[in-house]
Amino acid sequence: MHPRLFEIGPFDIPKFWMFGPFHIDFTLHTYGAMLALAFIVAVFIVVKGARREGIPEERIFDLSVYSIISALIGAKALLIIADIRYFIENPSQLVSSITIRSGGVFYGGFLFATVTSLLYLRKHKLPMWKVADLVAPGIAIGQTIGRIGCLSAGCCFGKPSTLPWAVTFTDIYACEKSGTPLDLPLHPVQLYESLATCALFLFLMTARRWKSFDGQIFMLYACLYSIIRFSLEFFRNDERGFVFGMVTMSQFIALFILPLSIYFYFRLKKKQQAPLS
Repeated sequence: MHPRLFEIGPFDIPKFWMFGPFHIDFTLHTYGAMLALAFIVAVFIVVKGARREGIPEERIFDLSVYSIISALIGAKALLIIADIRYFIENPSQLVSSITIRSGGVFYGGFLFATVTSLLYLRKHKLPMWKVADLVAPGIAIGQTIGRIGCLSAGCCFGKPSTLPWAVTFTDIYACEKSGTPLDLPLHPVQLYESLATCALFLFLMTARRWKSFDGQIFMLYACLYSIIRFSLEFFRNDERGFVFGMVTMSQFIALFILPLSIYFYFRLKKKQQAPLS
């Protein structure tokens, strides 16, 4: 675990002529750096795919920016909703450094970004399912990189484990910022998801070669990631109180998205491959 890449300061620079004095105190957090890298790589892959498909790159780049912003907002919104009682009792925590720095809940960002994308695609009359297929691998590789940031920061940690590859966090700074348990072997669930989404990314990039209808790659992503996320939640140290104490909020959303993605997969396949009369 390495929550901070580097720090500058704190120290003071005395006043020089009309400038200063300055107080320098800057920390570059690993999670923030990895999240930025995840967005950059994801956008690169999506824009490159748009070039290959003959879709205006500038439109796809703008779509990516809007989607990223809405994803950040949505992820934090679902984080607050998931623990609404705590935030009602502690309203000051809505603007605390922990809440602001937190990445939030992935599915909140996914759903907000999806709605934003649909509105943008409709406004600019872009092929919705074709663009969705371009976006899916970008999401997967973004998650792969982003979860490495989670592991470095100590957030989204797993349950206690006695397995030989369990990780033990020792950084007090991470404990203060993310509530990470210290000196306790835990499932490296962040690494589990990073490896799983990396495999998903490679599968989706390969699946493009035998793609037979628009929307196929996106639905494969939605279906397979739902299975991945539902399974990994059993190893995460999240509260299982969303539905009668049996599942987490992310598992509940995954259970909703899984059958929906399967339904749309076969519906799109039947609609686009139906013989013309």
